Amino acid sequence: MFNDKILCAALHDFQSSPPSAEQFNAAIEWASRASADNFELQNESQLEQEFNRVLLRDVLGYTARAPGSVGTMQVKQSVPGGTIVDVALGQFSDEEASIAAPLELKGPKVALDRIMPGRARTPVQQAWGYAMDVPGARWVLVSNMKELRLYAFGHGRQDYESFDLRKLDQAEELARLRLLLSAENLLSGSTGTLLERSVSADKKVTDELYTDYKKLRSDLMSFMAAQRSSVTMEDRIRVVQTLLDRVLFIAFAEDKNLLPRNILAEAIDKQDKFFPRPKWEKLTKLFEWVDQGAPPHNIPKYNGGLFKPDYILNQLALPDHLVEQFIKIANYDFASEVSVTILGHIFEQSITDIENDKAEAGIEAPPPATKKKREGVVYTPDFITHFIVEQTIGKHLAEIEAELLPKFGKREQDGAVSWRNKTSAEADFWNTYLDRIAALRILDPACGSGAFLIAAFNFLNAEQKRVRDRLSELQPGILTHLAPNADVEIITNNLFGVDVNAESVEITKLALWLQTAKRERALESLDNNIKHGNSLVDSADFHPRPFKWTREFAAILKESEGFDIVLGNPPYVRMELVKPIKPHLEENFAVATDRADLYAYFFELGVRLLRPGGRLGYISSSTFFRTGSGKPLRAYLAERSVVENVIDFGDLQVFEGVTTYPAIVTLRKGEDANTRTLRYLNVRAVPDDLGKTFDEEARQMPRARLSSGTWRFENDMLDSIREKMKENREALNEAYGMPLYGIKTGLNKAFILTREQRDAILEKADRTPGDKSTGRLKPFLVGENLKRWHIESNDLWLIYTPRNVIDIEECPALRDHLAPYRERLERRAGPQEWWELQQAQANYELYFSGEKLVYSDIANQGTFSVDREGRYLANTAYFLPAADDGIAAYLNSRLAWFFFAGLTNIARGGYLRLRTKFVSQLPALSESELNTLRQSGEDAYLRSQKLADLSATVQHRLSDISKKSAMIEDWMALSFSELQETLRDRHKVSIPVADRDEWEAWFSEKRSEAATLKGAIRRLEDEINARVYHIFDLTPTEIAAVEDSLAITSPALSVKSYEAISAVEGLELSDEARARLTKRPGAHIDA
Repeated sequence: MFNDKILCAALHDFQSSPPSAEQFNAAIEWASRASADNFELQNESQLEQEFNRVLLRDVLGYTARAPGSVGTMQVKQSVPGGTIVDVALGQFSDEEASIAAPLELKGPKVALDRIMPGRARTPVQQAWGYAMDVPGARWVLVSNMKELRLYAFGHGRQDYESFDLRKLDQAEELARLRLLLSAENLLSGSTGTLLERSVSADKKVTDELYTDYKKLRSDLMSFMAAQRSSVTMEDRIRVVQTLLDRVLFIAFAEDKNLLPRNILAEAIDKQDKFFPRPKWEKLTKLFEWVDQGAPPHNIPKYNGGLFKPDYILNQLALPDHLVEQFIKIANYDFASEVSVTILGHIFEQSITDIENDKAEAGIEAPPPATKKKREGVVYTPDFITHFIVEQTIGKHLAEIEAELLPKFGKREQDGAVSWRNKTSAEADFWNTYLDRIAALRILDPACGSGAFLIAAFNFLNAEQKRVRDRLSELQPGILTHLAPNADVEIITNNLFGVDVNAESVEITKLALWLQTAKRERALESLDNNIKHGNSLVDSADFHPRPFKWTREFAAILKESEGFDIVLGNPPYVRMELVKPIKPHLEENFAVATDRADLYAYFFELGVRLLRPGGRLGYISSSTFFRTGSGKPLRAYLAERSVVENVIDFGDLQVFEGVTTYPAIVTLRKGEDANTRTLRYLNVRAVPDDLGKTFDEEARQMPRARLSSGTWRFENDMLDSIREKMKENREALNEAYGMPLYGIKTGLNKAFILTREQRDAILEKADRTPGDKSTGRLKPFLVGENLKRWHIESNDLWLIYTPRNVIDIEECPALRDHLAPYRERLERRAGPQEWWELQQAQANYELYFSGEKLVYSDIANQGTFSVDREGRYLANTAYFLPAADDGIAAYLNSRLAWFFFAGLTNIARGGYLRLRTKFVSQLPALSESELNTLRQSGEDAYLRSQKLADLSATVQHRLSDISKKSAMIEDWMALSFSELQETLRDRHKVSIPVADRDEWEAWFSEKRSEAATLKGAIRRLEDEINARVYHIFDLTPTEIAAVEDSLAITSPALSVKSYEAISAVEGLELSDEARARLTKRPGAHIDA
């Protein structure tokens, strides 16, 4: 679990803290005892007491709690769920128990990975089960007195640190135990810090290896382009990737003792002085030996297809300097530094490189721009693959166990199993269960680098080993339980993948081979499992690699009715990038729409390929939950499947450096009459352990709420609040008019003017008799001018030329201004003349020139205000014909924002897209209700405008000390010294020493004025929010629920402010509401 280099360095530093004589003697005592022949015969209860005394207390320094004091160890500690752990490590006092690590103890005869008699689970599984119920636990410990294991939340159950307690008389083992598990280090966070450094070290070596790997790949591609130009681009990419795959396999095999050490460097560097050969020729000979075997050189036959003869590759004749670069890859330590997981991350990033090469060559559509821009490695995080595998494969196997158990025995209330036939029933049960595991068919239809198939392999391999170990105990004479080739059976019988990228197919095969490679065992061909083709297209008319599922996987789809599990991370590709296959998709998929992303089709494909009752688990984009283009997909999934779990990550960057609005969806094909709810979790920060967080925090929601309409994953209370708001009320568009949007010019540079450009046109028009240009110039606002409560104009002007209204020859000043843009203007879509606006919204001109309520199309809080000066608007702004301070106050309220947030996707930073179809649905207020808000709305406007004017004054004076503008948006939050520092650092100017006292006094005065205005605005907003909540008759608990949901989309109020809000209308916060407001993310504890 810990990086070897980081751990070795820490152990070296730890030498300065040697064990005391008491610790050393206690360690020797336990090592001697655990090594004794009769150790397994000793009384288990007595051993537990000795383990706690000798190992935990004397060696590791844990102390039992005494009355009135704090202890770090508690024996037989109860945990949530009604269970008791053997030992809990943490902080324990008379008032509370804070458990950092539960420890499950077993007797010396019990193997930690073997199923316990009558329990149907292993000690490790039992320990994890307890730990999952312990709030705040970060570690899991389990021991059988001979071995002690340390697991960490967030690192899965496959990774752990093991300590051989029989070797504690050896200084190295004792030092490692004390370093990681002593009370001082484990409870203080030092062990956690070491694990974090290990993760960082793994990331560092991943990036370093990837950098060398990428450079080598680039050099090979450049060589082929320059020296082997007759080879097609597609073949160049394929050959280079095959070569890299071979080198990585050999480098890995050297360090895992599958091939002789340094065989790659030896093959490249060693020369026969009597018969020198080019380095490339010697390397290809090594490839041949690895393929066919070379016993005289201690090289087994691995075959499998990776090293099969390749004519183009064999003819490359790479120069010596390129061949020598392979040694740099082989010099990495694949035994301890570069894990198979790290290689998987390298493979996943290399897929993007290949996609970019193919896109540049016009072979396929480019990957998402966010991936192209990244440097370093971007990969599917392990916690994502682990969670999806556990929620699909794990849940499926749990159901199989539950289905089979009644045929062989009965589970008692305490979890133990009473077998029907004590001599054979348990063995029959596990043999039958093992057969069902072997029959599982698992598919990733866009397998990429194989990350999900590798996670599935690890899960199945651990599960099979667990069962086979138990069968070996029950039937010790049956050698088949040893199953030395069980891992190969998994990759050839259980796992299947398809990818449109040929290189991805080969990389996935390599990843699976690296998981299962053993010395003297040939690599199994995976051609029947991992296949090349376009999963979505079965016709050569639309793609050169069509994939016919009924032919390629005939037995699975016909005899087994489909796959048991479909999982993966389907591609995020906008439909406009895959136009060639669009007609095929529209004809063959129910979820097709003009703007559907490619992942939508993979959802439908996945459900189709499942057998009835099979499960699907994807991490994909959450955008389909609410978009119009996602409606057919929502309807399809609601009708054809049972959604079981949803995790919405919002705008979290789950994929490092990439914002994709990811969500995990797991579902089951068909109907489930027994379960009417699904579980969901809205994640606001990447958790240490996603599975534990989901178990602890996921909420339930009626599945019936999923339909073709918007999918909102929230508790029933929030849904009922929205319904409550709509009761007996008109929609906003019915009461106040439909929200309308502004003008689309088609070329802003031509039609939008600065004050200087506008004055130049007016001056020119004045000099030209009969010029009608003046009447065509209108004051203009864009979306960014529209602020909360007020408008900040940039003094922009619009050339307003609707269709069929003017003759441009009658406006020579405008004609001359627009003429340089004529060629670009004539290329615009639409039938307009070159001088006319593309969408002038001529029907709205009366509204543009009058008072109206305006707002920005994208905002992270309400930006509603009244335009009192009759300005025209860009298409980044919307407006309501009703100019009313009461409506503005209502629309700026937090309850209105809560309503909008439930209708549209929340973008990074909490931004919403306030399209007409969303805003128009807001329930309207009556005239009397609006009247209670108007004065507060008008006052908020006046103070907000005054604050904007004050800010403009400050900004103007700041610009006086520099020839260029010195805009400092956050000046109100700065002290005078911070202002000077900002001017110096950002703008390279400073306030003269002689003027600083006067400046400081002036700046302090303006900051005080600003603080007063901001405080007044906040109090007015508090009053408005309280009145709006009262209008809709929300209880304090409902208010708290709304506020809790808004923490992710807008700034939170303070608890004190909320108490004041409630008091305005005679409301009082309940204890529950106050608790929820206090603990929510972003909450202000004081006013």
